[in-house]
Amino acid sequence: ILFYRLIDRILVALTWRLFNLKLGLIFGLIFIFTPHISAYSITAGSYGFALFFFSLALLFYFWDFNKIEKSTQIKKNFRLGGGSIFFALAFLCRNAFLLSFVPFIIYDFYKTKSLKRATVFIIPFVILVGAVLIPDFLAGYPHKYLGKYIGQKAEMFGWDGHCFPDPYTYYFEREEYVNKVRDTARGDVASHLLKYGHKLSFKSKVLIYIDSTKYYIKNFFRLITFGGPVMIAFMFVGLLYLFKQRRNLFNLFTFWFIFWLLVLIYKKTSNYNHFLEVSFPLILLSSLGIYQLFKYLNTTLSISQNKKYLFISFLFIAILGHLIIANKWVFHERYNTSKIDKVLS
Repeated sequence: ILFYRLIDRILVALTWRLFNLKLGLIFGLIFIFTPHISAYSITAGSYGFALFFFSLALLFYFWDFNKIEKSTQIKKNFRLGGGSIFFALAFLCRNAFLLSFVPFIIYDFYKTKSLKRATVFIIPFVILVGAVLIPDFLAGYPHKYLGKYIGQKAEMFGWDGHCFPDPYTYYFEREEYVNKVRDTARGDVASHLLKYGHKLSFKSKVLIYIDSTKYYIKNFFRLITFGGPVMIAFMFVGLLYLFKQRRNLFNLFTFWFIFWLLVLIYKKTSNYNHFLEVSFPLILLSSLGIYQLFKYLNTTLSISQNKKYLFISFLFIAILGHLIIANKWVFHERYNTSKIDKVLS
């Protein structure tokens, strides 16, 4: 939990840098009470280190996003290279963060048209990742996600929780389980059956992509992810503000989200934890929408300033209360799906 609070402080500083302190404080509180952030903050060994390094990467990259002309080239390259190193560390902690590094490379090159800047951005990432992974590959150590690109078989990686319900089924009842679920498998189970070389019908293959699309759209709007339709509505308000006032951020955030979603669907995934990879831009958008609402109320309400502050404070507490209730339901669902009652019985 304390580790996620540190991540929160880094992203608050980044929001302050990009916008202002008031929005930074709003973002900090919304981030803390966002349901899927709360759920993973108590899960040791999950996304903690990856999010920490990724937050530092964002801080380095965005530090001069609004004030590029005020920095020397050396400082720009230092921050760009530093960001690349932290992107690499995030990727080494969780390979899925590669999906959030590639959009930055593409957008940055599209915006600047500078091969030199792209080189500074990419080379530290390649060197650090190569220094870690190449010795493992040369030694023959299996890599669950990248090994298939160098000829490693899926069976080298042992039990796969995406496909098989438990290690016993994988090691002792694999064929019986596959024969049982082959014709009805959907989502992650179906996609991993393909990975293990099992043949599926054309209809099943198409359904994998449909299921993946439905999964991410459905869970994006769920109460237990970002807070449901209320917070999604604030996201669209924030997105509209960026479109009108900060087109550079609008372009980056929309491209980042679309790229992330399309690749996840192409890879036939259906994993709730992938929402953590785009938590910063989405929570920032909802915080920005809330901030714009408060600014509008402050300028339009025909009451005394003290009453305005009191009303806006009450409204913000109500929003946080909504997120607290959402937190209650996310923990309720995690308990119901954990099978902990069977373990303890």
